[in-house]
Amino acid sequence: MHKGDSVPLSQEAHQFLTDEMCIDTQDLTERVSSLGCGSHVGDIFRMVEDFIISLKKEDAEEEVQRIFLKYEHLFEDEHAYAIVDPIRHAFDGFAYGGLHQLFTRQENEAWYPRVLLTKELKPNDIENLGEIVEIYRGCSMSEHITQKYGQSWSTSKNVAEQFAYVHYQNQPWFNHQDRAVLQSTISKTAIFYSKQECEFEIVVNVNLLGEVRVCL
Repeated sequence: MHKGDSVPLSQEAHQFLTDEMCIDTQDLTERVSSLGCGSHVGDIFRMVEDFIISLKKEDAEEEVQRIFLKYEHLFEDEHAYAIVDPIRHAFDGFAYGGLHQLFTRQENEAWYPRVLLTKELKPNDIENLGEIVEIYRGCSMSEHITQKYGQSWSTSKNVAEQFAYVHYQNQPWFNHQDRAVLQSTISKTAIFYSKQECEFEIVVNVNLLGEVRVCL
């Protein structure tokens, strides 16, 4: 089993994670490094490198699981497992259905590799939208204060209210007083993904948002 000093991700891994999986490598690296334990940090980076290699194999899903079990010594560390299992889930989704599966099936109640779309995700129903779309987002008020907005919005104010005040209320970090529903507009040309059913999701280029305000 891999042991030893912490090693960074290779340039090839950074490029694959960024270009193919649209994963924020800075966020990933900071999260792994936060463990502060050299052997675990090094092992997790090696696991990621092994996962990337596994994606090139015909039985990629099975290979991801096989590799994950090679690092079972990490399961005994609660903090390490809270990182490696979401990484495993992300690679498993990508192996199964590519970027579409990874993005639409990501888990958001706890830490998860941050997926930042930089290209259109297909299939979608963007063509059915108007040229300018009114959108809403349920999030923390601190997100609005810092203006570091997430990409996932909704064309439904009611859905945004559910994300603001209902979906995460059982999480230990939830603070009702810190929650808000934001409203903005976005050009059709600045939308990466749309699925106008269920959660009426819109994924946008946040650099091209119109004025953002808090819904009262």
